[in-house]
Amino acid sequence: MQTSNQKHHLLFFMKEVIFFIPCMIILSLIFSFSAQNGDTSGGLSETITTYVLETYDFFFHPESAPNVLVNRIDFIHFLIRKTAHVSEYFALCMSLLLPLNRVLNKKRNVLLISAIASIVFAALDEYHQTFIPGRMGSIKDVLIDSIGITLACIVFYLACTFINKIKLKN
Repeated sequence: MQTSNQKHHLLFFMKEVIFFIPCMIILSLIFSFSAQNGDTSGGLSETITTYVLETYDFFFHPESAPNVLVNRIDFIHFLIRKTAHVSEYFALCMSLLLPLNRVLNKKRNVLLISAIASIVFAALDEYHQTFIPGRMGSIKDVLIDSIGITLACIVFYLACTFINKIKLKN
């Protein structure tokens, strides 16, 4: 039979675990994108690229000929793919920073654990891609993922600093 104290600890644990659900969802999304074969992944990003360029041209260059779009498509496609990497890992790291901040006392530990865990997942994700047809793992992509991770840590640190200054004034 559980004591009142044990029930309190169990409820506290369950409450804290709930805050990690966004992280699990983001990990699942990243993994599912990485599990797509090369054709599927490339097709998705090409569709997004074409949509972005057509929308841009519609609003800013309605008189442009369609071949103007082709001249820019490779560069924009590259930017969209790499921006997706940065965004995914920004979201992943932030989804670790926020719940860990509730559990750990030192901000430095929160930042280190979140950054290291995110980088390790990025490396494992790239390794995972080596087993997917038409895909390959890339150290460059881990470095690009690390940009998102670093940005998340900077935003978190600045937000904590700002909040602490407001608390001190009150």
